[in-house]
Amino acid sequence: TVLRIPHTEIWKPDLSIYTSTDDSLFPTSNTMALLYSDGTVMWIPFFQIKSRCPRQKKQEMSYFDCNIRIGSWTYSSDLLNPLLDSTEVRNCRHKNL
Repeated sequence: TVLRIPHTEIWKPDLSIYTSTDDSLFPTSNTMALLYSDGTVMWIPFFQIKSRCPRQKKQEMSYFDCNIRIGSWTYSSDLLNPLLDSTEVRNCRHKNL
């Protein structure tokens, strides 16, 4: 059994993107969370991350190697462990500054 509830009705941790150049993380759009009968909560928000990425040069080709660090300032990793379903970037837009 699963309930669909507004994300504003669930607790969200103080997640931060340590490498971010922008303070906002959580979206303002009206997304829903899934609450399963076993107590599991799944919330897949859409958000954009603004982060600095050093440009790398390799055999005449330029590419960006971005490491994005996500964590909490107040919860240890044994209490809060954000998981990504993939390390692949599906849509990447960048600006050269």
